Amino acid sequence: MQEFEIFAEINQIDGYSYYRMVQEDYADYPSFTRGEYPVPFPPAAVFAESKRLGLFSAFRIGQGYPSRLPQINPEETPLHIDCFRFRYEDRGQFKGDARPGETYEEYRTRYYRELFAYQQQHPENVLLCIYGECDTGCPWPADRNFASREEAYQFFYDFVTNNPRATECANRVMHEMGLDWQRANVMIHGASNFAIPYYFAWGFPQVEIERGLGTSLNMQVSLGYLRGAWKQFGRKSHWGIDFSTHQPNYNQCNWYDENGIRIGGYSESFIERCWLYAWLGGAEYLLQEGSDYTHWTFSQDGSFRLSALGERAKAFADFTLRSGCPRGVPVCPAAVLLDYYNGYEHFSGCSWPRPSVWGNRLPANNTDLHIGNVFNAFYPGQSLTGQTDAVLNPDCPYRTRQEYRQMCQQGADLRHLELGHLVPSPSGDAVEVLWDNAALETMREYPVLIPAGSARLPEEVLEEYVAPGGTLAAAYNMLPKSVLAKLSAEQLPGKSTDWDYDRIRLADGTFSSDGQRYGFRRFSIPAGEVLACNSRDIPIVYRIPYQKGAVLLCTVPLGQELSGVELIGCWAEILRREVQLHYPVEFSSRGILQLAVNVLPDGELLLGLFNNTASPWSGEVKIKGREQVKASAVYPQAQPFDLQSATVEPFSAKIIRVSRVAG
Repeated sequence: MQEFEIFAEINQIDGYSYYRMVQEDYADYPSFTRGEYPVPFPPAAVFAESKRLGLFSAFRIGQGYPSRLPQINPEETPLHIDCFRFRYEDRGQFKGDARPGETYEEYRTRYYRELFAYQQQHPENVLLCIYGECDTGCPWPADRNFASREEAYQFFYDFVTNNPRATECANRVMHEMGLDWQRANVMIHGASNFAIPYYFAWGFPQVEIERGLGTSLNMQVSLGYLRGAWKQFGRKSHWGIDFSTHQPNYNQCNWYDENGIRIGGYSESFIERCWLYAWLGGAEYLLQEGSDYTHWTFSQDGSFRLSALGERAKAFADFTLRSGCPRGVPVCPAAVLLDYYNGYEHFSGCSWPRPSVWGNRLPANNTDLHIGNVFNAFYPGQSLTGQTDAVLNPDCPYRTRQEYRQMCQQGADLRHLELGHLVPSPSGDAVEVLWDNAALETMREYPVLIPAGSARLPEEVLEEYVAPGGTLAAAYNMLPKSVLAKLSAEQLPGKSTDWDYDRIRLADGTFSSDGQRYGFRRFSIPAGEVLACNSRDIPIVYRIPYQKGAVLLCTVPLGQELSGVELIGCWAEILRREVQLHYPVEFSSRGILQLAVNVLPDGELLLGLFNNTASPWSGEVKIKGREQVKASAVYPQAQPFDLQSATVEPFSAKIIRVSRVAG
């Protein structure tokens, strides 16, 4: 496989799948029998046309994969096989494929033997997705809660790695053939952030996370989890994004009627921005799920042409696969540190649109909510990924799938509802995620370290992280007592009045926040510089120098208001400013601009400027430490770009290459 691959579907729906879809009145794809679609399912010819146009560099096949293998040579084109999950619905396929007298278990065993044998013929270019939808499909106990997070973790580990319904058979066959996950190039597929680090920790060589589908989580936070886990666990696993266009409550991917009008899914501009962000964010591959539907407009006479999304896919492939533009490495100066067993999921799809812990089998408390609040400080609006349905957003202009379809057919612009997946980033897309068992060497890769939730800091964090020059930003109750002692931070006796509902202001007078109820603790810190005070001039935030580094200490528990809804405004602003100090670009987001920075091998920069709002953005993008630079847009069009008077139109993205001016 090359540095970046774009995977597409090969004839995702075959005759059996179509039969099952009709029998079950399946809603995931548009129905020919209900008069929604001009053909029963996309014809096989779209595969050849996709190759001719160069839309993709690799392909995914699934379900009854053997019949599709002759269409592709893995030595020329990487192949992703989405294997049977061996749930009840696959027994229908078993009836069609089984040999005379073959039992279901014998069929499963043969299926995996043939699968692994084929993969071993092409060990580098065939990826086997055997462990699919493990996190969202985990059968959490229906009749009990967990006694602890450690128990929940063990339950999840056992289910993923060796559950009798699916993975046990694959593991047994691998063992019998002398294989393991690495040698068989096994992939695990998930859709939940809480599980991402485990997939890297457990040693899966391929990790695929689905985004876009339903109300899945924010892309910026998700890629922060992925990159951080990749770094923490040895930079060995490969990872990619499966981007699905299925929209919640309508539950159909992008599809187009005979006139080329989009009926399902999301806007083309939104999908293109997510694709670009996955590429810029370091994904090694991007699966454009359902591409044999989403990228084409079909007619009843059998002819077909590229859909509006297909046109965007062609431009995206031309840029990422053929333009020769390097993408470099994302610049992320801050790490959010989480407890290894936290199990926290901010948003679990339209069926559970609120924070949960371990499949909602443990209660989410204010300490858990702190995790989402920290992400909200850097990616405001990242929790709003459910705005495309009336349950979560009363202002949604449609209340049924029928109304939604009618609005699409009438050309309604619904892009303003596509919120939360990509959001403005006032400090830049600058945050990754580590677990609290990360090596201090890994923590030192980040100039700023921010513990969240119940993360436990190592006792040696001052000497091994702060002293060499790192900045640790935490509330007092998140620091070990030994750390507070070394900082000479003495907690003073409390008073009954140590809470308030007032204005907190920064000491330099540039920012203030109010409208929040909070408790606080009084401290004596002789070496501390007061960064923020409340209306009674009681210090709320200190900067405490320690050798070459510093500790930012908030005297409000967890740095958040009492109900756990959000961080204290001044504390969030201090965190953003500290991270911005270490970012190579200065800009003003103004609640509109999302900006990501990659550094190229020669020191050049690649900027991703995203506008995910209905308002235009204009302003200056200043490169720190460089008086003279040359900037040029490389996507969507190659042309000069003025960083001093930059503009980004609504619902669009620009990729900018910045180099030094010689002399």
